[in-house]
Amino acid sequence: EVEGALRLTKLSQQFAQELEQCYAAAEQTEESAATCTTAVHSEDALVVAAVSQVAAAEVAHTEKNYRELNIRRRAAEAQVLSARNWSSLYELAPAFWQQYLGFRRRKDEINELLLEAWTKRAQTEACGGGFLALCLDDSKTSGLNLWEAKFLQERLNSCSSASVGVGTDETATLLLARAVCGHSSLEIVWPYAGAEEQVGRYEGKNLAQVLASQAQWLNAVLLPEGQSGPGSAVPQIFIYAPWQSQLEACSQADAKADLPEPLWSAWQQKVAASLEAGKQVYIADLAYANGGSRQLVSWLIESGAVAKIAGYSAWNTLGNALGTILAWAALASWRRACPKFKASPAEQARLEKEQRRFLLERLLDDYFYQTLIRPQLSAKVGGAFVLLGKEQQLALESEILTQEKSYLAQLVQAWPEKKLSPSLKVELPWRRLFEVGLEVEL
Repeated sequence: EVEGALRLTKLSQQFAQELEQCYAAAEQTEESAATCTTAVHSEDALVVAAVSQVAAAEVAHTEKNYRELNIRRRAAEAQVLSARNWSSLYELAPAFWQQYLGFRRRKDEINELLLEAWTKRAQTEACGGGFLALCLDDSKTSGLNLWEAKFLQERLNSCSSASVGVGTDETATLLLARAVCGHSSLEIVWPYAGAEEQVGRYEGKNLAQVLASQAQWLNAVLLPEGQSGPGSAVPQIFIYAPWQSQLEACSQADAKADLPEPLWSAWQQKVAASLEAGKQVYIADLAYANGGSRQLVSWLIESGAVAKIAGYSAWNTLGNALGTILAWAALASWRRACPKFKASPAEQARLEKEQRRFLLERLLDDYFYQTLIRPQLSAKVGGAFVLLGKEQQLALESEILTQEKSYLAQLVQAWPEKKLSPSLKVELPWRRLFEVGLEVEL
């Protein structure tokens, strides 16, 4: 099996080189058709069948058939990317593989039509400042979707009102904040030099690239640390980035993704200094996927900083958590700047209450549920994605509610002067443990 996989990998690498030559030749002809034929010979029937379907192509690079060119390219790229694991491709029936590629081609055609319509709209006054976000979710550093995104971005380079970016679940929040705020400024505080190069478990780009694409969707200016000034009202986004690489939150016994000393102590001091200066501090807990850092949240609670920070996010992927905290900070900052808010103590009290409520929900969901409760219950039922029976669902919801009430009682002690007596609702909306519905009332 190993020898076969190595042989197939070598063949696929040869195919990749020939494919690049095919692209180079095709792209040199802007007005006339170019014929590019790639032939790969192999004794392995499956490789021959897979390659022959996409390798030999006569490409006319004109605007009329631009869409067809992209579709053929993507089909060819599918073979190149699959070359990373040809042994797995062996196990796929050819009919299944063709059906899968067919689904992706159909999606590509829809995206192409959408882009054509958007480009025409953006050229008219009817556009009205709209923005089109094409989202990639749960990506790796290689995959068909990344190649598709590359071609889509090429089409969008001439359109400033659209872009391809990382993340999906948080995108609606970013676009809502863009629509409400219009423009935002956020100060980014990194934990160490080079943190921006870290790549999350479910992102095809590094942290700096994810941040840049989400800032574009938000229409936000990102200020380097210290540039907002001592008395500035610009929110600070403290990014708690992975140290070596991002791990799953349920497997952090060795805390290898957490900041080591002396970086950890320096980071705590920075947060404490900003809080002491009255800054609006938002924490993006990104060291682990699908949950938060035990080291970080334990310090927030034990030090009392949890009652002073403006926001916290750690749910699901790096992109999900980061996008949520950016939109949250932008919306709250916009609200504080409104004349109506400044002139109304009642509005100020209302915002403070909603900020605290959402902070509690994020901690109960992002940290306590995803990091502590869900792994424990998933082990009992056979996994977080197992479809639950009705009685099983009700029993688990009751167990989650009991545990979360205990954690909530621990959290509200950080605000002794408020004498909080919150209520809590819990549900499993999709009849599985992966996501939980949490609602705090203060």
